[in-house]
Amino acid sequence: MNPVVAIAGPPGSGKTALMTALAGHLHSALLFMDAFEAPALSLSGGDLAGWLSAGARFDDFVIPGLSEALAALRAGQPATEPLSGRRIAPAPLVLFEMPLGRAWPPTAAMIDLLIWLDTPADIALARNVIAWEKETPPPPRAWLVQYMQDYLAQTRAALGAQAATVAPGADLRLDGSAPPDAMAAQVVATLRQRGLVE
Repeated sequence: MNPVVAIAGPPGSGKTALMTALAGHLHSALLFMDAFEAPALSLSGGDLAGWLSAGARFDDFVIPGLSEALAALRAGQPATEPLSGRRIAPAPLVLFEMPLGRAWPPTAAMIDLLIWLDTPADIALARNVIAWEKETPPPPRAWLVQYMQDYLAQTRAALGAQAATVAPGADLRLDGSAPPDAMAAQVVATLRQRGLVE
């Protein structure tokens, strides 16, 4: 079985940047949770508040096809991301962008190393806003204002629940404000120390 390294953290924590940096050092297959349709992970307003008040259970989420894709890559078989149609060729190492870490039962047992990115909330939020402004076309100002209102009202609490649930199960915690190459060097050293890569 190919080892699986899962990277978790809030939006804007640097998960994709770290995965890209690691892929430059290690022959790996990259699997992104965001490439799978997961309506429950897009909760807003009252739905998000209801989820929080019901206990913020991450195992309630349904993400069709994600565990099957990870199992295929782990077994050395190709997989396909449903939203993009991107075919993922197998590789000796699987890098798995998984904000839910081991808190999501269908993939928990397949994760050999879980990394949590400790990124200050202000940095993560600023990164998201910058990324949205770079979109073509950028989102309307009214959307951004609504997002910020939702962030203050519920999203911030949901991200706190994510950190409280996912981070304690991490095998390695990194400073998400560090340069991606510096974080990648730490990960590569840990993987070699654990015998997961040569």
